[in-house]
Order: sequence, then C-alpha cells, then structure tokens
Amino acid sequence: MTLNCKGQLEDFRHFTSGEKAHVNPGGITFPATGLLIDSTTASPWQAPDLPVDVLAPAQRRAKLRLVARLVHDRQPASPLAGLLPALTDFEPPPSASHALSSQVEGIQDTLTQRQLNGIVSGLAGLLGLGGGLTPSGDDLATGFLLALRRWGHLLAPGLLAAEIAHNLLPLAYQKTTTLSANLLECAAQGQADERLLLALDGMLSTDPDPPACAAALTAWGHTSGHDALVGMALVILNPGQSS
Repeated sequence: MTLNCKGQLEDFRHFTSGEKAHVNPGGITFPATGLLIDSTTASPWQAPDLPVDVLAPAQRRAKLRLVARLVHDRQPASPLAGLLPALTDFEPPPSASHALSSQVEGIQDTLTQRQLNGIVSGLAGLLGLGGGLTPSGDDLATGFLLALRRWGHLLAPGLLAAEIAHNLLPLAYQKTTTLSANLLECAAQGQADERLLLALDGMLSTDPDPPACAAALTAWGHTSGHDALVGMALVILNPGQSS
C-alpha cells in the first residue's frame, strides 16, 4: 500500500519503513502509533477528464522533447531511461545500451505497424527488468499502456490498450512484482498516480508547462517517472497519429 501525502505531516515523523497498518471500511489504522486516517467522508478518486486544448502533432512532439530534456537533466537515469535522449532526438544513443535500444526500437516498429502480438512480445521482454518494487521495464510498460489507454484514439487509432493488457497482464503476474502488475492493470484502465496523469496530459495539451510536467515525473520514484516517460514517448512519437 502507498499513501501520497501533500506537505509535511507531523504524525508521520516517527514512522519507519514497513510500518504495519490495518485497513478497514472506515479508514486506516497504524497500531504502533495509534494514528487513524479517517476515510468515511472521502470520495473515491478517479482520473480527470482529458483536456480539450489538445496540441497539434508537431507541438506535442516538441513539448515531449522539452520535458525529456528536463527529466534527463534532473534525475539519474536507469538503463532504459538512458535511451530517452536518443528516442526524442536530442542526443545520440549510448553504445552500451545497444541491446536495450533494439528492444525499444522493436516495440516502436510494431506499434507503427499495429502488430498487437509484436507489441505484447516486446513489452513482455522488458517485464521485471531492473530492481525495486516497480522495475524499470514495468515502469516503461505502465507509461506505454497509460498513454495508449488515455490518448490512443488520437495517437494510435484502432489499437486498444485493453487488447494488449489482456495478453500482457497474465505474463506480468508471473514475471514481475504484484505491485507492478497491479499498476499495469490500472494503467490499462486509464488510472495512474496523479503525477503521471498530469505529465502525460500536459505533454499533449497547452497546460501545464514543460517544467511542471518534468517535476511531476521526477517526483514519482527514483527513476520510475523517467522510465514511464520512455513508454509514453513511444506512443506520443508514433507516426500514425491523428491531428
């Protein structure tokens, strides 16, 4: 379970990693401290509606490149995220990442050709790649599915995130962490952390600006936002999109 809290909460000062919690219909209780988070008046959160001020294809790509530059400069890159400069055309690819580069290019090619099986195979090959609760390959797949689910009608008409998820999710629950598989399932339904949604929607519309999009991505995990951006970029740069 993950709690995202804005600001500094005094009650959480003495918490340690792995703190036990009891979740019930009325809230969340932390026995060690006696803290109760009351959820009886909380409203279920849903992803916001898509913005209406959508940018033209050339403007989307230009904004993506600005965000990619900012993210690349602010956050240490994982091996997959290290491909971002070359993917968005502001630096050549690092030679050490040739194998990964080929895998990502393969996903890009099968997306362009609308090859469902090839997309699933390419994403499946990245599942579990990297360390942590959400490995880098999973974060890339999350960004990819989220972009396709929310913006596929514009960026890849006729290619449905649900069809990819139907084939990919069983593999995810076998090959990677349960948390990552859960996040992939949410992404395929258009649901994700608010920071990912803000950044994704922002790169395709007039607001927010590139620094705000980059800040949202770099605030999501150590390199998770960076890796998710690679997945988003694959969909945003798809040449077969609508205006």
